[in-house]
This record gives sequence, structure tokens and C-alpha cells, in this order.
Amino acid sequence: MNFTYFRDTKVGVQLVVLLLGCLLMTIISSSLMLLAGSAGVDIHDTTNILWFQLGSQVLSFLLTSLLFVWVFYGNVTSYLRLDFSLQQWGRGGVAVIILLLLLPVIDWVTVWNDGMHLPQSLSSLEDLLRSISAQSEQLMNGLLTTTDPARLTLNLFVIALCPAICEEVFFRGVLQQVLSRWFKNPHWAIIVAAAVFSLVHGEVFAFVPRFLLGVVLGYLFYLSGSLLVNVCAHFVNNALIVVLYFLYSGGTLAVSPDEPIALPWMPTLLCVVAAACLFYIYFVKKRSSTR
Repeated sequence: MNFTYFRDTKVGVQLVVLLLGCLLMTIISSSLMLLAGSAGVDIHDTTNILWFQLGSQVLSFLLTSLLFVWVFYGNVTSYLRLDFSLQQWGRGGVAVIILLLLLPVIDWVTVWNDGMHLPQSLSSLEDLLRSISAQSEQLMNGLLTTTDPARLTLNLFVIALCPAICEEVFFRGVLQQVLSRWFKNPHWAIIVAAAVFSLVHGEVFAFVPRFLLGVVLGYLFYLSGSLLVNVCAHFVNNALIVVLYFLYSGGTLAVSPDEPIALPWMPTLLCVVAAACLFYIYFVKKRSSTR
């Protein structure tokens, strides 16, 4: 079937279609979970929750993105910049190091954001939002707490690898590029895509650190020109917490992964400087030299 007609669609319309498609797929995935529950499947079982989460990620983000690109742009591989060259694998490794170096400052921002409060007139709303966040955190802790190596493997696949692929394809590979065409400014596109990325996760009192993570990932994609770099960095960021919980559950790690890193300001500053230097050398400078 020839979809050339749809490729002439205005960018604003494409953006609306993309967001509505994501919403529709989310509703479908939620409905499938409810249907499974009515059919006798235990939707509160942690293993089943993991599989439902996998299905939701694939439907809402990955399938929506692939269908969108196929209809409006045709060549999925080219549009999503799926470059698996050795050079991009190397940049992916550098991106991982950059994110690891930024963890102390992101942790500091997380503590600061969690300490924020809404105006007194909205105290009931704040209580509701914090209650929802606490329930979400309790659920995630239940999924992550395990001493079973087989469950660790499943967690790495569902909680670390799958979101790294699905979310990067949707938020950076598709949404950021559509926004870039709409704004005609890649920087605004990165900022807005990062804000949507953070909002979708639904934690108001963790918005800022996830937004900053989205900005870093956005610039990694913009400067590297490869989605592989983002998937590598996003996967390790997710996998780290999965592995730390596994070690904590087994008693190998004495400190809970939920505890702030709490590095002194000087080592934190040095980590940020080191991350900025790597970012400039391997991404900003490399992009400038190829122009």
C-alpha cells in the first residue's frame, strides 16, 4: 500500500496523531490487563505485572512509533537513525560513563525536588500526589526485591532493556524529531520532549531529575545521530538500580538503593566537570568536526 499522501501531512497534525496514537495504545494495553484479570489471571502477581508492563511499553511506545514512522516517513531504519556501527557502540560506552558521572548531581536534585511543597491551599492535592507516588514506589520495590537470578534476568529485560528501547524510540527517535520540525529549533524540541518524558512517568515530586535525564538523552541523540547511544545509556541507568536491588535483597549490599548517594559537593562538582568534558570531546566536538 502506498502512503505517499500521508507523508505530505503537516507536522502539527503528525504530532497530534502521534500523541493520540500513544494514548489509544495505552488505553488498549490497560483494557487487555483488565480483561486478563476478569478471565482469572492474577494481575497482582509480580511476575504477571512485569509481563503486563512489558506489553504496555511495547504497545504504547514501540508499536505506536513504528506505525507512525511507517505511515508518515516510510523508512523506519533511516528515520530512527539505527546506526549499529562500531563507532556508535563506542559513543554508547562514553554516554554510559557520562550518565554514571552525573548520578551524584541527579541524586542531589532528586532530594531537592522531593522536598518541594505545593502551596498550603493545595495541600490536599499534594497529599494525594505523594500517596500515589508512594504506592508506585512500593510496587516497584516489590518488583525489584528478589534473590532469584532468573528473576533478576527477567527484571533486567522488562525493567531495564525494554523501557530503554521503547522509550528512546518514542521520545527521542520520534517525538523529539517531530518537535524539531515543528519548532524548527532542536533545542526547544529536546526540552519539550524531556518534559513530556518526565510527565509521562507521573511523579510530580521527581519531575526535575527525570527531566534533566531526558535533556541529557536528548542532546546525546541530537549530537550523536544514533539511537543506539541513547539505548545504551538508558539501559545502564535502569539496569544499575535493578542490580543494586538484587545485591541489597541478598545482603551483599548493606545500604538501600533508595538512600541518597550524598557525596560532598567537591566530588560531585568534579564528576559534573568530568561528564561535561567527555560530552564536549566525544559529542559536541565530534559533531562540529563532521560538519
